[in-house]
Amino acid sequence: MSGETGSVAMLREVLRANPDLTRTNRFGGTALIPAAHRVRVL
Repeated sequence: MSGETGSVAMLREVLRANPDLTRTNRFGGTALIPAAHRVRVL
């Protein structure tokens, strides 16, 4: 969701929880895909 909305504050909170960055969404993509579609820099 953070990649899609561009919420840097949300991303910082999520990263504090040490998430599994290899997880993908139902389409097989990571958060970088929607972020790139919206030209967001996280």
